[in-house]
Amino acid sequence: MRRAARARWLRGHARQAGREWRHCARGHRRRDPPGHAADLADAHQQRDWRHPTHRGHRLLGSEGDPYLEDDATLWILHWLISANASEATGFFWFFNRFAMPRFRDQDALVGLIDFTNQELEAKRSASTLKSDIATLLRMYAALETRTDEYLDSPLAQLGLIEPDAEAGYRSLRASRSFLPPIAVHFALADRFAAEPQQPALPVRVMLYGDGEWVAPGAAFRLSEEGMMAALERVMDQFPDCYELRDTAGVHQICRRGAVLRPLDILSDYYRSRYG
Repeated sequence: MRRAARARWLRGHARQAGREWRHCARGHRRRDPPGHAADLADAHQQRDWRHPTHRGHRLLGSEGDPYLEDDATLWILHWLISANASEATGFFWFFNRFAMPRFRDQDALVGLIDFTNQELEAKRSASTLKSDIATLLRMYAALETRTDEYLDSPLAQLGLIEPDAEAGYRSLRASRSFLPPIAVHFALADRFAAEPQQPALPVRVMLYGDGEWVAPGAAFRLSEEGMMAALERVMDQFPDCYELRDTAGVHQICRRGAVLRPLDILSDYYRSRYG
């Protein structure tokens, strides 16, 4: 896929996914987690057009990565989507709550139905939720049967959901040594910015979550070893930002200094990459 076509495909597909998930988000009783994928573009309230937000400009504008040439951009986009409980509730649920490593689409449907019944005030029909699961799988699972007319989503390249010959699909925690440190750095900064009063967060919470906030380890499908290795790579590359400590027997990731602004991280990264 040519780079301009690839970028247009993802933007259009993301808008469609947002529309399909938005109704599911209504009535969510919890606070929104960090990272707002919908903040890439604002819809005009009276006219049928959208314009990029500051985050959209920083990530996909002329001074960012408009053609998705950098793998880190896809990982950051994935973080923004999977961390967004208010505008992409189904994605948030799957990557932060759904724990089956191998599953069929029916398993995911049952899990999403349970989640919406228990935690959302707005109820949805089984047929609508089935369409939601299909949207998720189309975005993240590459299929050999697809043709040039129906191309895989760029997010399928991340390997977070894969076809499985026996179960149907798999979404496994792994080491993911290829995960760009800048994506983890962005996710950590986003997570700390959500609770600026917290100078440290338990590594276990960052790996598995605490039921409310998104966990980088869950969103990126990292194993325990993979999470620790990812944190080590981030600290090697950004030594002034984080450190690991053991406090009263609890392994914690600590920020060093003030809370970082995720938008500044994007600007600095793309400036160093593209000048």
